[in-house]
Amino acid sequence: MLKDMVVNRVLQAALSHGGDFAELFVENKIEQNISMVKGKVEKARSGRDFGIGIRIFSGDDYLYTYTNSEDEAHLIDIATLLSKAAKGGNVKNQTITFKKLLIVPRHIPLIDPRVVSIKTKRTFYPK
Repeated sequence: MLKDMVVNRVLQAALSHGGDFAELFVENKIEQNISMVKGKVEKARSGRDFGIGIRIFSGDDYLYTYTNSEDEAHLIDIATLLSKAAKGGNVKNQTITFKKLLIVPRHIPLIDPRVVSIKTKRTFYPK
């Protein structure tokens, strides 16, 4: 999660060139699923959805951007750019994408069921 100081700086940057209201949204969702058929593991999956969105409202119009970088300098930069675009008034009700980064999972799966033989799976998951 973002620290309160970072959130405040990003929101200040988002309103630095105009706008009536700005909001920041952070999503960090981790999913892990195991599917079984007749008591045997059929599939094992895990994943992470992470992103930060910034929306600026100006009257009835809005601008929105998102990134998956939680770097404070980057967030302030995109909030400032979004604020400048909102001030210009010629870009309305649009989503602007600035940067995406590859996020490496923080855990290492023991088995990738797509590439491991049934015999090996039975070794890991005995009855």
